[in-house]
Amino acid sequence: MEFWDVKQKKLICQTQSQDTTSFQWCADGEHILTATTAPRLRVGNGYRIWHYTGAMLEEKHVGKGEELWEAFWCPAPLERFPEKPISYRQVPSEKPAPPPVSTQQTYVPPSMRGKTNLPSTKLHEYEPPSNQKKQDPSMPVSKNKKKKEAKKNREAEKAASGGNEAASMVTSAASAPSVPMPSTGDPEKDKKIRNLMKKLQAIEVLKEQQKTGKQLELNQLTKMKTEDALLAELKALEIS
Repeated sequence: MEFWDVKQKKLICQTQSQDTTSFQWCADGEHILTATTAPRLRVGNGYRIWHYTGAMLEEKHVGKGEELWEAFWCPAPLERFPEKPISYRQVPSEKPAPPPVSTQQTYVPPSMRGKTNLPSTKLHEYEPPSNQKKQDPSMPVSKNKKKKEAKKNREAEKAASGGNEAASMVTSAASAPSVPMPSTGDPEKDKKIRNLMKKLQAIEVLKEQQKTGKQLELNQLTKMKTEDALLAELKALEIS
């Protein structure tokens, strides 16, 4: 349990009340009632009264074979209890202080507490799956690993070769326009010739890609069919 000063946003104290099934503030705003009740828990039934500074003021356990079904404060009007300043110092108590809060404490059921030679069990022990397939002892362990490595190497070589081909295509396409073209003396005619040369160079790149086995799009195939017409138009411009 943690108790805070809401206005100052400061922690007043931390304590613990084991096996608590109910928690209730008193109308005075200073005391708390925690209880262990049935049917939630049928072992260790009882109640405790606390002060918000962490002191346990009262503890009561029911007799053996008996059960506590409910514990609550008697109703009282709030006007009876004027607001008091919050104290950070624990009030005195004749009851022993509860053990310090431990975040790594292992949960032990109430029926097993105080006993020795408890069975060593873990909350999440590993259990193999019931439908687990047994490995064939005659099959080498490294066979599957060799297959995976061979497949990985083939894919790497394929990717590398594809990258080299693509790089060579781009290089050839980029270097082609750098070749100086003879001028006809007519700027309009020179412009048409340059456009035709660019289209023919693009067709050459597509033809190289087709040779490597790349699947071309329909519009790319249509562009390749215009090569003869472009060559004829280019020849006519150069002659004239």
